[in-house]
Amino acid sequence: MLLTMNDKPIKKIAVVNNSAAARDEMAENLIEVGFQPIIQTSQLSSIDECIATVTTRADAAILEHHAYTKSLPVVLKNPEHL
Repeated sequence: MLLTMNDKPIKKIAVVNNSAAARDEMAENLIEVGFQPIIQTSQLSSIDECIATVTTRADAAILEHHAYTKSLPVVLKNPEHL
């Protein structure tokens, strides 16, 4: 599946969710359709830090919609660690 954003292919997708089970399930779904999930597992301190981290590691992101009402994960790991 080829998706693009601003004429750039999307290959790596950051997964940001406080629930490890939800992160892992989303990562598995992304792998099944040909993407490389970048799973964030430790806390971020702000939305600015989240944006900076995601944009340096991934082409796109899937974020928990209420992530900033809880602690937000940040350290990235490769899908091989699932």
